[in-house]
Amino acid sequence: HDVLDLFHARGVRLLMGSDDFARMMGLPVIRQMMSFDADYRHSENGRRSVHGMPVTIIPWMSGVLVIPED
Repeated sequence: HDVLDLFHARGVRLLMGSDDFARMMGLPVIRQMMSFDADYRHSENGRRSVHGMPVTIIPWMSGVLVIPED
């Protein structure tokens, strides 16, 4: 989120490794790819809003990648 703020960009999709997702959520590691929509908060000009963001959990990936808007 902080990196996107530097470029005044919004994320359109979040890709996340399954180990990272499991640690963040306190769940067992997921061994198959899955996608879902999640809400995130975005602040622009001092106003906050909540947006839906598609999230894809990728078992063979490590880390988190936010795909920015064009």
